[in-house]
Amino acid sequence: MKKYRDFKEYMYENYYNQIWKALEPVIVCQKGSFESDSLYDIRYVYLSDFNVSGVTFKDLGNDWIEIRTTIDSVVVVSGRTRYGNETDAISRSYNVFLRRC
Repeated sequence: MKKYRDFKEYMYENYYNQIWKALEPVIVCQKGSFESDSLYDIRYVYLSDFNVSGVTFKDLGNDWIEIRTTIDSVVVVSGRTRYGNETDAISRSYNVFLRRC
């Protein structure tokens, strides 16, 4: 059995796919939120990478626990600027909630 440095590493190693599946649709649906003074008319966004930066727990009762995982993500954004098209990487933080029995 592998030893982990902390629970953040454990969550990243064991729940990577579940976190990705939960986070990517949210990022795509909120592509307009990545517009800025210089980058507008966002054409596409996608989750490039993420890191687990924190984990907290909440007892839901009846042997259920909620695991709140704070994610620092890198999102690639492509859109127009005054000078043409541009692609940029933007850092954002999100919370992903997992429930386990």
